[in-house]
Amino acid sequence: MITCPVCGFEDIEHLGKRSDHSSISGYSAYVANIWDYDCDIVKCGVCGVQFIHPMYDASLLAGLYNHEDYLRFASASAGLNLAKNDLTPGELNWVKSKFASLGLASWREDFVSENSRLPRFLDVGCGSGIHLLAFKEMGFRVTGIDLSKEFVHRVKTVHGIEAWQTTVEEFTPNDKFDCVLASHLIEHTASPKSFFKAIPKLLAPGGLLILETPVAEDSGQTHERYRDIYHTLFFDHFSLFLLAAFHGMKVVQYRNFMSRRSWDGDYHFYLAASFRRDEKLSKISWSRSAIQTMRAAFDGTYHDFLQLGRHYLDYVDWRYPMRNEDQLIWLVHKGLVHLRRVGVIETAKRALAYMTKRGRKTRRTT
Repeated sequence: MITCPVCGFEDIEHLGKRSDHSSISGYSAYVANIWDYDCDIVKCGVCGVQFIHPMYDASLLAGLYNHEDYLRFASASAGLNLAKNDLTPGELNWVKSKFASLGLASWREDFVSENSRLPRFLDVGCGSGIHLLAFKEMGFRVTGIDLSKEFVHRVKTVHGIEAWQTTVEEFTPNDKFDCVLASHLIEHTASPKSFFKAIPKLLAPGGLLILETPVAEDSGQTHERYRDIYHTLFFDHFSLFLLAAFHGMKVVQYRNFMSRRSWDGDYHFYLAASFRRDEKLSKISWSRSAIQTMRAAFDGTYHDFLQLGRHYLDYVDWRYPMRNEDQLIWLVHKGLVHLRRVGVIETAKRALAYMTKRGRKTRRTT
């Protein structure tokens, strides 16, 4: 039987292989034995999380991240030159504004006022170091960890920031951190429960955990969702928040963001959320029926939200063409980038109404 890595139940639906949805052959330039990663995609009928089966073992993970061409893939995807600091001020400002929308700037000010010191920040899977640089500029004492020896070397030598080559499970810091970030990491893990079990040794009392991950049910766009062979899990808000609750972590604040991928021109949703320890959550006995009831209530509201969001994007893109890409990006930013809550459908409707009005004005001037 297949067991869900989030809720532990065995009510599993098969969704086909990766290659049934989109070709994975493009990754063959970076990974040997590419078809070893053409896994089955399954979905939990209780909590709704989607994941690969069988889950990658140590050998397959090594073939992904220890392969000599992984760094070339990661660098090319991020547009990086590892020999220099080629992160632009615009990129850093975007990262800072994104986390400021989660309340990090005001949280940091309150922390300094109460503790008379800068908060300690850990970036799990720090990669090229853009989040470390952004949080440093925001007034945090920053440290990074990553599996990549080359990325750790870059962070230390190019940016002058403390970094360690290790995993979140194996990392043993001298002091705990006041803020821990894992950006686009949890969807790469083979055991999300192991990740959360490692958090208590890293996060100081009262500290914040911040997670970023793609939204799986982005209005049914499966052609790109499953092709990324580095992704093992496909979360939405409900399954991620439920996983956190199982480990005594309560969501504090979250935002929905959209990115436009250059290779297909499509828009994709992703989520950023902050969490804080709440011991009462870890004492709750979660029954199958209770989880399924909550899941059904979530689906009833969030599906409408996503449909409105994607309708808005199609509306702006095709019915009223913008003059240029910058104008479109501005409209997206104003419309739906910083929606405050998942279930606030009225917010999405107001954004859509505003963009409709704006689109008509634009049409008259083009």
